[in-house]
Amino acid sequence: MKRFTSILLALVLCLATVLTLTACDHEHTYANDWTGDETHHWHACTGKDCTEVADKAEHTWNNGEITTPATRETNGVKTFTCTACNKTKTEAVIPVLTVTAEQWDKALSFEGLDNYTITLNNGTSTTTAIRNGFKVQLTTDDEIMYLNKEGETYYSYIEESGSYVKSDIPEAVYINNATLGTGGMFQFSDVAYDETTKSYTAAEVSPSGTPFTYANIVAKFLDGKLVHLSCDGIMNGTPVGSITMTVIYGNAAAITLPSVTA
Repeated sequence: MKRFTSILLALVLCLATVLTLTACDHEHTYANDWTGDETHHWHACTGKDCTEVADKAEHTWNNGEITTPATRETNGVKTFTCTACNKTKTEAVIPVLTVTAEQWDKALSFEGLDNYTITLNNGTSTTTAIRNGFKVQLTTDDEIMYLNKEGETYYSYIEESGSYVKSDIPEAVYINNATLGTGGMFQFSDVAYDETTKSYTAAEVSPSGTPFTYANIVAKFLDGKLVHLSCDGIMNGTPVGSITMTVIYGNAAAITLPSVTA
């Protein structure tokens, strides 16, 4: 009896194996589209109740792109895409609000930047500097001046008697106008970082060799770039006004240089 039971069990196992092999002895058809999860992608079998997969592999992520820029108040979003199946994943972009001494100098001089819009208000008038490439348009109330670089020479376009006159200017004059004079106003060592406002501040700065004093300085940065600057001006102990400057980077308006007199 015991021998009979063993033989019967062996037959049952053999039959099950044959049936299994017979059931899977066909060519699977797989979907053209990818199926995937957080870590892998694959082509799924299209047969009913079929759980077979083909071409299963880990995602291969590209370098990602900023799909939502960070602001001083909110994180941004960087989106990565799998180069095989196009699945995406995201990660937060944490805004950097502090700068080093080197970054401070570059930011206030706008070094290496050629696409921005600066708006400066001094309480009585507003000046806008739009830079697109080497072309710069300066607008103060109703007066407009243009700057440009051609070859190694810098030029200004200033309106005189209803028409524009083109004159060559020193590089320093071009830079000072294109940045509205922010470079060298004060140094990184003049200010301290305020964790509460996430800004660099100073109660008072008096550049050596001048009768001018800057007071109530506030400078704000985002990812190494200056986005806000404000201060009060004092000349020989007398308040002379306040300035507030904001800067927007990218998407600067196209600039058309004016026709000039012969």
